Amino acid sequence: MPNIRKSFLTVFACSLGWVVPFAIGSPAAAQIKLVGASQFNEDHAFTKTMRKFEELVQACYTDEPVEFEMHLNSELGLEKDYVGFMNQGISVDYAVASPAHMSTFSQMAPLMDMPFLFRDEDHW
Repeated sequence: MPNIRKSFLTVFACSLGWVVPFAIGSPAAAQIKLVGASQFNEDHAFTKTMRKFEELVQACYTDEPVEFEMHLNSELGLEKDYVGFMNQGISVDYAVASPAHMSTFSQMAPLMDMPFLFRDEDHW
């Protein structure tokens, strides 16, 4: 199980790693602020994963200070809303969302949502 968690954190950090460089904007920007969203409370695995992402960015990105703002308990809507907000570049910079919600924007996204794609944890 720890290996799966490590793999998930690695994929999550890599897939969201593009957020930091694009959030910089103009050279006049004094501080980077990233807004996260979660449907769940602080104790849920998704929220804990996003908190770990925050820690990794703080540890690895030392050029400028990065401020994180996390909205919990569906404060900004649901997963499908987060995907729409990220696509439009408003309200949300990072979130954990189901591939089903991303299928509107990419035909390849539902591939990750395919049932029985992995036979067991070792195959994953």
